[in-house]
Amino acid sequence: MRTFALHDRLNTPLTATAVLFASLCLAGPARAQALDCPASPPGKVLRVIHVNGIFTNLQRAQIDRATLGAKFDSYLDAHPGALQDVSAVDYQLAYNTDEPFLAPLLQAFSQWRAQGQAQDFWKWLDGEASLGDVPDKKRDDSIKDEWAAMADRLKSDDDLRKHTLLYEAWVAAGDKVLLVPHSQGTLYANEAYSILFDPPQPNPLPESSVGIVAVASLAGTVRANGYYSTLKTDKIVEGQRIWAGLNGTTILPWNTTNTAADSGNGHQFVANYLEGDVSLPKIMGDMVKKANELKFPEQVAMPGTLTATLTWAEATGDLDLYVTEAADTRIWYGNPQGSIGRLDIDDQDGFGPEHYFVDCGHLKAGTYEVGVNYYDENGGATAINHQATVVISAGDSTRSSTKTLSRTAKGSSAVPIPFFHIAVAVQDGKPYFDIEAIP
Repeated sequence: MRTFALHDRLNTPLTATAVLFASLCLAGPARAQALDCPASPPGKVLRVIHVNGIFTNLQRAQIDRATLGAKFDSYLDAHPGALQDVSAVDYQLAYNTDEPFLAPLLQAFSQWRAQGQAQDFWKWLDGEASLGDVPDKKRDDSIKDEWAAMADRLKSDDDLRKHTLLYEAWVAAGDKVLLVPHSQGTLYANEAYSILFDPPQPNPLPESSVGIVAVASLAGTVRANGYYSTLKTDKIVEGQRIWAGLNGTTILPWNTTNTAADSGNGHQFVANYLEGDVSLPKIMGDMVKKANELKFPEQVAMPGTLTATLTWAEATGDLDLYVTEAADTRIWYGNPQGSIGRLDIDDQDGFGPEHYFVDCGHLKAGTYEVGVNYYDENGGATAINHQATVVISAGDSTRSSTKTLSRTAKGSSAVPIPFFHIAVAVQDGKPYFDIEAIP
């Protein structure tokens, strides 16, 4: 069990909006202590979310997120007034554990090794060998198969589903969302944008509230009319462009060159892009430009230190979110106001979301139980099984659980299907969460 404090943020104190969702596995005994809450929320918040790329473990991605935040803060300090109509900037990480683009590179390595050229492969990745040494892959159908399989994996990726729900919830809370993906992260950002806004979407969110500024893009486009920076010396992008060409797809061309020589393979988010004398100001300027183009959406869901969000896959169903609070109060559509938190969204038209929140000043230590009930079908439609997803999240990470709710369990008197058990502790004025997903 990993433990995290909710205040593990970059350059921002613990605030109700800065910790929009509470969801990490946080251990510790419950203690009756007061929370160190702000006097007032920061107002209009820009959420800057780093979406990591290939060859990036969680620790490295967290460092990249922190460096991006520090660089952007420094840029804003040097350009006062550049960012318009924003009260606070909050930095987040949308971490991707899958590496769908790794397979083609490993296949290339296997060929180089078979030809006794393994050393040349690593020299190429480090920028010390020519791409002319790459074996001819046009006769290798496995590359095409891998490329097609990659697209299928991406659409069903669990990380992508979590990220998309987070972006949707942030917009529902009235925030601008600016994604800054690196490498394959651009594919995740593009696909998340498609899920949110491409037809058929039942009640589409305002597209003008979500933007993308890509770094070292491995995609052929950047959605949301976004911007991108790719170095001429980026060997990973250049190599992937070869594999993409074999499958008839494209990758955006390079558009940036640093004055000083780029070290290594030219693909590293910090060392090559955020330390570049040309690439850094371009990325920072693109972030400001895109952020200013975005518009703050109407707030429909309240931010909170602890939240739970329910969505489901079909338009016909009416599913209900249930939360039993630490004070033993049961929250549902028939009793939306609890002694600690409140159900502020009860969706009856299908898809969701339904949303429960506790603000910082009212959070109490103890246990919270989160469940879902299949109430009925809209318009007298025949009852079907429904895929329901509940998201509980905090800080840089999220926890989600998806279950199939059987039509035999529908009805207002049915016992909700349990999704999460959450133990809340308060230590030194800061909340900690021990979250258990119920199988």
